[in-house]
Amino acid sequence: MHEDITLMDAAVAALESAARDLATDDHAVALAALSSAQHKIDALIDEIAAHGVLAGQSVRSLAEAAGVAPNTLSPRLARTTVLGGYAEHGRVGAEGIARARYDFRTGQYQPSEPAAPLTFRARRSRKDRS
Repeated sequence: MHEDITLMDAAVAALESAARDLATDDHAVALAALSSAQHKIDALIDEIAAHGVLAGQSVRSLAEAAGVAPNTLSPRLARTTVLGGYAEHGRVGAEGIARARYDFRTGQYQPSEPAAPLTFRARRSRKDRS
């Protein structure tokens, strides 16, 4: 849970920065700060949901609590340090969850390395694809 506190601190710092930027007339700077805060909060939500899944809570109940559709939680869990090692094809399915819970109960559980953040890649137009 130490990583969660670090994520929380980063999210709070990003929100404080956004609040300062909102006082200026540069809306682009304020939007960038808010977007950064949103990404940090989303990462924190994903990690907390993964801890909940590992503790035995249902994906459906955690998705409802997070305000997301249950089918969107599986890829979000795959990007976490808690369940990322149990992902297949970018998703943590029922088998991965069962295995993670078993490993956790038997003392074999090891968190994975943090996943690379999603990044924007601009599309190329068709005429550029010669």
